[in-house]
Amino acid sequence: MGLYAELLGERAAAEASFIDNVKHNAAHQHERLETELNSYKSTMIKESIRMGHNDLGDFYYEMGDLPAALKSFAQARDYCTTDKHIVEMCLNVSKVALHMRNFGHVTNYLTKLEQVNLSQSDPMYEQIVMLLEIVLPRDNLGLLFCAFLGFQV
Repeated sequence: MGLYAELLGERAAAEASFIDNVKHNAAHQHERLETELNSYKSTMIKESIRMGHNDLGDFYYEMGDLPAALKSFAQARDYCTTDKHIVEMCLNVSKVALHMRNFGHVTNYLTKLEQVNLSQSDPMYEQIVMLLEIVLPRDNLGLLFCAFLGFQV
């Protein structure tokens, strides 16, 4: 914080206060999400547990904790009850794995996505088909990376 304080001068105290506030809010939100997930697990309602894992995964992703986000999104797999849930889970895991440059995970989950029976009336159908046509037939990881950066969930 020394060099940082030197560069900012008087604004350093306000910046430090802001950083502490953000950390406090993030810790509070994390605690709330963990408590909700544990509550959902005690009620054994699959839909709530899946949504809890997704909420926690989104939180970790926004905080930049990619390994924790990947774990949370992958844990949602056990609680997917519809094809739409499977699509959401596969895209979430693939998105995080891509940012981690874990191309094996990306390919595995996109292959699982390919096996899901989606209705052509589904709003995501065309995007998913296009993504799979671009990515899966090729072994070029650079193309995979570029294609997926343009497709945000």
